Amino acid sequence: MASPSASVHYLQSLMQVMAELGLDGRAVLARAGLDTAELEHPDNRVPFDVLLRAWHLAIEESGDPVPGLLGARRFNPAIYGPLASIIVTSPSLGDVAAQLVRFQAIPEDATHADIELQGDEVVLRFDTGDYDPAYIRPVVEYELSEILGIARFLTDPVHHPRLVFNAVSFRHAAPADVALYRELLGATPAFEQAYNEVRFDADLLGLACACPDPDLFQTLLERMEARHNDPDDSLPQRLKQFIVHALPRGVPRIRDAAEHLGMAVRTLQRRLDDEGVTFADSVDAVRHDLACKLMRRKDASITEAAYLLGFTDPSAFHKAFRRWTGQSPGEWRRRAASS
Repeated sequence: MASPSASVHYLQSLMQVMAELGLDGRAVLARAGLDTAELEHPDNRVPFDVLLRAWHLAIEESGDPVPGLLGARRFNPAIYGPLASIIVTSPSLGDVAAQLVRFQAIPEDATHADIELQGDEVVLRFDTGDYDPAYIRPVVEYELSEILGIARFLTDPVHHPRLVFNAVSFRHAAPADVALYRELLGATPAFEQAYNEVRFDADLLGLACACPDPDLFQTLLERMEARHNDPDDSLPQRLKQFIVHALPRGVPRIRDAAEHLGMAVRTLQRRLDDEGVTFADSVDAVRHDLACKLMRRKDASITEAAYLLGFTDPSAFHKAFRRWTGQSPGEWRRRAASS
């Protein structure tokens, strides 16, 4: 199972929070263990633990115990990457809320949100699994308070006085001073509760967004759904397609694959590690699969197959084929033809 991760977009948003705290965001992320070159690739994802370490370094170095509450004061659409355009073209806050919950894994996939209607209130619950409540606190506070930041960013200021929470609950313990929670969230939270959740008036979901574009919203949503549900868009499939096209020019390098996939080498290595394979394993598996397909073709010579698969000479192909199948290419072809 893949380890929890966060998008580079999220880290870039966190860097803006750290800048507001007077910190050098790139330097803090580097101290948290991030190769900051990964920030240059928009499709990269990094370990969620790096994000958590960065949040805690920001708390330690700024002296601000609750930087996550800055989410209520600002909204950076970039945190949501490809989902940002859907958010800003949404017809209503209800549409925004539905898509934020549905595609929550885009900014980070370590937590899970649920939304439900209870009478005249909406309850949004934030599940952090087995994470220690104290350790994941800045993420919880940022993502829940940012709901208000999003709503205020998208709606006419005349509605802003109503954009507050009726009630807030956190699993973590209360800090020494809770006044800022009341000021920014509209309610003093109950701490050390069973759930992280917020409650607000249900009719707020009907508020129109300031710049709705229903047609574009629907088009973008359909594209996102197709991408989200397309198994061919998975990393293993995209990597396989790259290797297939690269092999006739020689054995591809991981650097070339990472560049083609729009991510840093370390990110690709880590994501392959999450899948339980290495880049060399992936190349070898593609070569094996293609070799068997070529050997089933009567018009493909063994020499031609060797070069199509990136081998420097037929003898190297013979050796690899025997390792894969326990037979020489000629033996395997004859058996395949008679079966």
